[in-house]
Amino acid sequence: MRLMGLIIILIGVIYLIYSILFRNKVTLYHRHNKMIILNEKGYLRLQLYFSVIAFLYFVITGIIVIITNVNIGYIILSVLIFHFINCLLIIISKKLGYISSINNA
Repeated sequence: MRLMGLIIILIGVIYLIYSILFRNKVTLYHRHNKMIILNEKGYLRLQLYFSVIAFLYFVITGIIVIITNVNIGYIILSVLIFHFINCLLIIISKKLGYISSINNA
C-alpha cells in the first residue's frame, strides 16, 4: 500500500502543478454542465482555491494510505470525495454569482 499512497500524493502534486500552470483558464470537470461565467476573475480565483484544497486532500489521503494499510474501498471512496470537491466548486460559484446555468428548453 505504500506505493499506492505515493501514487496518490504524486497525483495531487501533478494536479496542483497543472492548476497553477493553467490558473487563467476555466477548467470544466463536468462537461454536461452548460454554464455562463459572469465573473471570470472571481471564478478563476475560486477554482484555484479549490485546486489547493484538492491537493491537500490528495496528500492527506496518500499519507493515511501509507501509514495505515487500508483496503481498496477507501481509495475508491477518496476518488468520490475528490469528485464531490469539484461539485462543491460549481455550487459555491453559483451561490456567489460567478456562474449561471444555461437552461435547455
